[in-house]
Amino acid sequence: MKKLSSISLACALAAAIACSSEKPPADPAFGKPDSIATPLTVAPAETATTMPKEDWNVSETGIGPVRAGMTLKQVNEVLPALKPSEGAGDLATAECTYARSSSLPSGVVLMFEKGSVARIEVRSGSARTAEGAGIGDKEARLKSLYGARLKTSPHKYTDGHYLTLPSTTDSSSKIVFETDGIRVLRFRSGKTPAVDYVEGCS
Repeated sequence: MKKLSSISLACALAAAIACSSEKPPADPAFGKPDSIATPLTVAPAETATTMPKEDWNVSETGIGPVRAGMTLKQVNEVLPALKPSEGAGDLATAECTYARSSSLPSGVVLMFEKGSVARIEVRSGSARTAEGAGIGDKEARLKSLYGARLKTSPHKYTDGHYLTLPSTTDSSSKIVFETDGIRVLRFRSGKTPAVDYVEGCS
């Protein structure tokens, strides 16, 4: 009887050891590689060459991302299609010359002096200021848009006027609208003295 009890005890002990040595059921998620996250797609930032031309507003200091005072290198970074106007001198060295770009709104040219932007000229087309002023507008409309900020002076060669809009943040920058006495014929922006040249580079 004592021997039987010993055998029973040994069997029970063996069974307990066997149970404790059994491996737990595998976690179905264990050992699997982490889920691969879908890469975040970021839309490319809008550059000067992809900006809609209607967004190229003229300000007292420039047009769109182009500013008076920028070097030729800086302008080329935002206007890769920049090239001298027909018959113009070298943009990097000329005392005064003009450049165009297919990225600019139609009718807009840049004046360069010794390798830097001196002023922006809107000679034709639909380029406008942020307030909506542009070629074809009546003098009365500009006065209603800008009020006392707008200064009127006689044109040097015609019966028209210069309507000058000084910058509120930079005393050397302005927009100059040329009129025939009734409507805007052309306008320009940039820094003095270049923005005040009546004959441009002539």
